[in-house]
Amino acid sequence: GGADAVELSGFVSVRVVCELLGLPEPDADRILAWVNGYFERRPGQRGTTEAGIQAAKELAMYLFRLSKETRGRGAPEGSVLHMLHTQPLAGETLDDMGVAVHLNMLVIGGTETFPKVFSAALHRLWENPDQRRACAEDPTLLPDAFHEALRIDMPTQMLGRTIARDLELHGQTLRAGSGLMFLWGSANRDEREFPDPDRFDLGRRAPRILSFGHGQHMCLGAHVARLEGRVLLAEVLRRMPDYALDLSGAERLHSEFFRGFAKLPLRPR
Repeated sequence: GGADAVELSGFVSVRVVCELLGLPEPDADRILAWVNGYFERRPGQRGTTEAGIQAAKELAMYLFRLSKETRGRGAPEGSVLHMLHTQPLAGETLDDMGVAVHLNMLVIGGTETFPKVFSAALHRLWENPDQRRACAEDPTLLPDAFHEALRIDMPTQMLGRTIARDLELHGQTLRAGSGLMFLWGSANRDEREFPDPDRFDLGRRAPRILSFGHGQHMCLGAHVARLEGRVLLAEVLRRMPDYALDLSGAERLHSEFFRGFAKLPLRPR
């Protein structure tokens, strides 16, 4: 009869993460609560809240204990946890703290961003009913719709890097050792790269966007996220091809790091 797009996609993404990493599926909801708690923000308070810090600690300790407990009996065959236990990294086998650090990054990366892109895609398709109808009639267009939502509604606002060598970029000299801030939302709307960049167009098929990073910083879960997006959009459109969004019940995130919906109710028309 309806759903919250953020809740639905969070439910799916955390279970996909558990399956791939080798985490117990019954713990999925607890893991999702920790991840969401870590990124809690409050008006007037800069950075992570006390509750967010506590959630981060609990998730880290959970992953450390899980690595320690499963090392003896063996993690699920083929899982990331099994690989981290059995395969050397830079010539060394990771201890349980090292395993927990890697799992923590993968859990957060695989759980936190997908709901924001998925709900953004539903919102953009709802704003463009002709494009939504085309996707409902031809699901082969759904990867294009998800790709365009990734471009125009990139969930991560910014991240920093240190410049490795001097270079010239658009007439500006960037010096080695200097700090650099990536503003992906701006880059993905660069008029030099994307004509009419603020328009959502599933036929755009932009050959390069920065939402998954690039080169050695390419997102490890990019293919998983694309698959999740295609499948979940197809399931929503199969059940509710003319879904309505309740924007009166929608909530936007207030964060220096992420942007997107915190809630987005949808229902059949």
